[in-house]
Amino acid sequence: MTGWKVINYNLINPVSETKVRQIADSIRANGWVGCPILLNGDELLTGSHRVAALRLIADEDDDLSILNQDLAEDVSDLVQSAFDRFEDEHGFLPDLDYSCIGWIFEGTWVEQYKAEIEEW
Repeated sequence: MTGWKVINYNLINPVSETKVRQIADSIRANGWVGCPILLNGDELLTGSHRVAALRLIADEDDDLSILNQDLAEDVSDLVQSAFDRFEDEHGFLPDLDYSCIGWIFEGTWVEQYKAEIEEW
């Protein structure tokens, strides 16, 4: 999903304006580096600070080409599979704890980014 689409998602966490500005400055200097923003259908799963940084770029910059790039991935199929496995093993569905999502993505392509995902 492009940056243009993802900037319209609601943030799931409060953000630090200092951190948002640092991320925006990094994107301006280096482009997009690392893990895509992870989406669970129409909700953010990760990336509140990065979405806020993209919004800042959209508001302040003349060069908006970064927003044309694919910066987010819908991982709802991976989330659903993990919850299905959990329910099969434990007999109930857990609440989605946004601060601890590593168990959802173990063994998937997302795991390559686990060092970058604070909520892992």
